[in-house]
Amino acid sequence: MISNILLSYSISKKKNILGILIGIFLKVIFLYTATYILVQTIGLPSIFLTSMGLMQIYTALIGGSIGFGIFLLTRDI
Repeated sequence: MISNILLSYSISKKKNILGILIGIFLKVIFLYTATYILVQTIGLPSIFLTSMGLMQIYTALIGGSIGFGIFLLTRDI
């Protein structure tokens, strides 16, 4: 949830491709760091690092692109 807030906030402030990229970077760094801490402290399986890294980049790119596309389509309405 916090990671999606970071992504949404970044996109809403920049309203361009740079905002999407900054938001994706913040989201992935937050999730990966939190997961890394859990892997190191409580022994969470390291496979979670993959799902909170590369997979989040893909889903954030898709979601950010769709959201930005909707923004562009509806900003004149």
